[in-house]
Amino acid sequence: MIASFNEQEEECMSMRRVICSIDEQELNIIEKYKLYYKNKYGVNLSRNAIIRMLVCRLDKEINEVIK
Repeated sequence: MIASFNEQEEECMSMRRVICSIDEQELNIIEKYKLYYKNKYGVNLSRNAIIRMLVCRLDKEINEVIK
């Protein structure tokens, strides 16, 4: 995965835009989760939304390990 960062101000919050390339296997995982989420909850998620959810979960996991 290759990423580049661009700092950006939006509504008084400091944000970073991350642009990344993912391989076919990673894309398949995201697409499978997208279909799973749509079937389970009836909601279409974007790839960005899925990646944000995963990052949020990872942050929670890391914080639990650090405690």
